[in-house]
Amino acid sequence: MRDKNTLGLDHDLDFSEMVVDLQKAFGVKFARVLPWVTVGDVHSALLEQVSTSDQPGKCATSMAFYRLRQALRTVLKIETAIGPRTRLCDVTSRSPKAVNNELSLALELKLSAAHLSMVGNTGGLLLFVGLLGGLCATAVHGLWPCAVLAPVGLVMLRLDPGTFGSQTVGELARKLAIRNFHVFAQAGADRRPDAIWATLVELLDEVAVEAPLPITRDTRLLA
Repeated sequence: MRDKNTLGLDHDLDFSEMVVDLQKAFGVKFARVLPWVTVGDVHSALLEQVSTSDQPGKCATSMAFYRLRQALRTVLKIETAIGPRTRLCDVTSRSPKAVNNELSLALELKLSAAHLSMVGNTGGLLLFVGLLGGLCATAVHGLWPCAVLAPVGLVMLRLDPGTFGSQTVGELARKLAIRNFHVFAQAGADRRPDAIWATLVELLDEVAVEAPLPITRDTRLLA
């Protein structure tokens, strides 16, 4: 039975991707060998590298919202009111992937990738079946035709326009603040240890395979 108090990172690739996300979000560089076991270890490592403060700072999410709202008006030419609860699908009919790319360039900040639409999800499934069929075809030759599904799935993934779903401007601003913590910290956002912990938890909840609720200092990284 799977341990419930773990982020579910079950191989080196998951762990490496997590480290890359942490380095980009907090603007730090970790050593090649990391003796981390728990989320508390990660937080301690961040406190050693991030310039902290014992004074309250601005809300990073609010800072991100105002920047994002201005970028949405500039990039998408939106003239109607935009609030935190405004759904992105209600203000534009353009491709979410294209919107994300243009916003990222306009803001000069990193945004999370757009969610896959039905096209992308189907493509991912076809890619998986195609690769699995190709691997198994060495033993069962009748499975070779399945390998054709892999390039089809890859093309569908690349052409997937993405989807906003019910995501709001406020939710996107929160992700923007998390993914670019160091940028907003330099502009006056809260840099107290508790703020760094809250940002770390939200980032891990986003990248983890199956994060427990709640994530604590004792939560283990690997499955």
